[in-house]
Amino acid sequence: MNYQEYIPNSNIQGVVEKFWIVSDIKESYRERIFPEGCTNLLFNISDTNSSLDILGINSIFSDFTPNPSDYYFGVSFKPGMLGALTKESLFLIKNQSIPSQEIIPQFDNNILEKFIDLQTAKKRIVFVENQLNKVINLNLNDTQLTNSVANSIKSNYIQGTKNLAKNHNISLRQLERKFKNEVGISMKLYARLMRFNKALTIIKSYPNRSLSEIAYDLGFYDHSHLTNEIKHFTGLQPSLFR
Repeated sequence: MNYQEYIPNSNIQGVVEKFWIVSDIKESYRERIFPEGCTNLLFNISDTNSSLDILGINSIFSDFTPNPSDYYFGVSFKPGMLGALTKESLFLIKNQSIPSQEIIPQFDNNILEKFIDLQTAKKRIVFVENQLNKVINLNLNDTQLTNSVANSIKSNYIQGTKNLAKNHNISLRQLERKFKNEVGISMKLYARLMRFNKALTIIKSYPNRSLSEIAYDLGFYDHSHLTNEIKHFTGLQPSLFR
């Protein structure tokens, strides 16, 4: 399998985290996908049934078993920034995929057909960037608050939600509702996902570090708490990542 990532053009970097492509898939390929805390727009070119979908934020792991002939082009949005394209609640599609036109009417089968006709990754990226620019609306400034909260959580996993609301000049109740609608999960669950991903990166990168040390550094209660979080979000023991 060939996996590549691309940096978006500067005019949409405030909304899009990255573009990614999966191609050259081998027979019987299978991979477990771990939750990363982002929402994706997915173009799937297939010999049988091509599609254009929105992938809601995942809070659980899933197993990915594509067909060898499939080609995947993904757009990963920054937390909350899909709200610059739609005002539908993303909480309703958590752990689900739906046709993109259900919440972004402009991204319909006509867009999919034009995308398929393009033959290179570069042309497809430029095409998608242009289409996104057409749809990004005046709610961009509003969604930036949610993205700012998400970034604050990334930098400090254990800060309280009350402090987050205070620092962003919004009531806790309003922020909880806004974050859940624009990201797809609660702030507390998002913080768990960010800390889990950080822990997994450290475990993979520093196999000699003890789980107790990693747990302490990242604010887990203890070794068992870290182990249980890894098992919950991956279905696997931490030792398998060393």
